[in-house]
Amino acid sequence: MHSEATRSLYQMVERLTALGRDQVFGDAGTIGIMAPLNLLFEDKWSSGETLVRMTDISRRLMISKPAATQVVNRLVESGLVERASDENDRRIVYIRATDAGRAFYEQEINKSMNLIDRVIERMGEDNANELVVQLDRFFNAFTAVSEDDKC
Repeated sequence: MHSEATRSLYQMVERLTALGRDQVFGDAGTIGIMAPLNLLFEDKWSSGETLVRMTDISRRLMISKPAATQVVNRLVESGLVERASDENDRRIVYIRATDAGRAFYEQEINKSMNLIDRVIERMGEDNANELVVQLDRFFNAFTAVSEDDKC
């Protein structure tokens, strides 16, 4: 039998996941766009000059390679990313953000940050900082247990 803390934390993670989908990223289309763009900008607010291989997108988003190709095709059609071939091996295709992709990503991140700013105003900065500390502890413990399970 699971403890009350386990059930409560599980429910909170589910609620936060739904909140992220519904409030922070908006509609399903934006989520489909933001997930691969996050890979291009993942190194702490980088310029988006990161080159990501199609296989990396497939693996990181946990989707098949054909599904990753469809996602990238939509992003290319939208003008948010472009394909670039490897100079040494033409079979390798990289994806990188365009200027429009960088602008879109920055706009979406700013919308999310503005929402979070308003939430912090309501809950108080000290409480928000404590929440970050506790969530960091949860994340580190979760990661450690996940790694233990892989052994």
